Amino acid sequence: MDSVTDNMSLVDPGWGENGTSSNFSSNELSMLYNNASNGSGIGQLDPEIENMKIALEEMRFVVQIILVPMVIVIGVCGNIITIAVLTKRHMRSSTNFYLTALALSDMLYLLLFFSLSLQHHPGMHEPHTWFYWHYTPFAMWLVDASSATSTWLTVTFTIERYIA
Repeated sequence: MDSVTDNMSLVDPGWGENGTSSNFSSNELSMLYNNASNGSGIGQLDPEIENMKIALEEMRFVVQIILVPMVIVIGVCGNIITIAVLTKRHMRSSTNFYLTALALSDMLYLLLFFSLSLQHHPGMHEPHTWFYWHYTPFAMWLVDASSATSTWLTVTFTIERYIA
């Protein structure tokens, strides 16, 4: 191996913060690192790349900590209102049953997705959060199941409306 890849393994083992593989190939990583031929820059990131990493972390903060919870709160409130309106006695019809089931499925998806997004919050990799990491595989399955349920409810509703 050349000195660039040898030195990169000291700085970045190629794994992301949550144990997943990074999105960069070894060639891309070698271009990212500023390794001067005299050895003075070994293991240091290029200042432009360092600024890009800071910008990406700020963007992750905005999306994961601010936007995701806002979208989830708005979605859950909208689904609660939908369920309240569609379950009134005078609103009973097959169409409204489909739409109520769709709202319930979507609300379950949003709540479970929110619970999964907590992994990006600080302190979630502490030992006292062991239950969360055991819960995560089941929550991922339930998120996928509620998404598929929403899709099939929409298909069923569409077919029923076509027939009607």
